Amino acid sequence: MIDTLIHYLQYPFVRYALIVGVLVAVCSSLLGVT
Repeated sequence: MIDTLIHYLQYPFVRYALIVGVLVAVCSSLLGVT
């Protein structure tokens, strides 16, 4: 599991997708609270 994660994190677009996903989750949670 960890090896697969490290393997995918070698690709830049996977890191960008991960960052975008986290930002969307944070924004949606903040909008849900307010």
